Amino acid sequence: MGCELAMIEVLDSVDISTADFSSDDCPVYRRYNGSGMTSLIRAMRRYGMSYESGPLGEQPSEDLDDPATLKWLTVVDNPQQGFPDHKVCSNSGWIVTRDECESALKQWGLWCKNAGISSRRELPASARTRAWRNWISWLEVGASTAGFQVC
Repeated sequence: MGCELAMIEVLDSVDISTADFSSDDCPVYRRYNGSGMTSLIRAMRRYGMSYESGPLGEQPSEDLDDPATLKWLTVVDNPQQGFPDHKVCSNSGWIVTRDECESALKQWGLWCKNAGISSRRELPASARTRAWRNWISWLEVGASTAGFQVC
């Protein structure tokens, strides 16, 4: 199963009328097939940016406008470790918050620092791909806005 991601807020610098929503580097919307998202999740775990976790309790309702449901979709249960994998494994409306994006990027920076990496050429092959660079850019946008929703 693939998933679609949409930024909750749009940066002022983005002209939504000319955004290419089919592009893999669109700053407001992304679509990943199952294997593409699985690869990103594996890499995020490897670099300490996400962790395995399931939803905390039952979803209060199917109504995404319900305050209790919104709170449940945005829950941050381990703010020091990026975000839980389950938030990007389904199109259930999960919200990856600004804080979770910031935390994932911080973990990525710590991993690079601890590995003694000072330039992109020193990165492992899995982190030199266009897909990975685009994912890091996506998280940077999420960290500078309100995060993103998996829809």
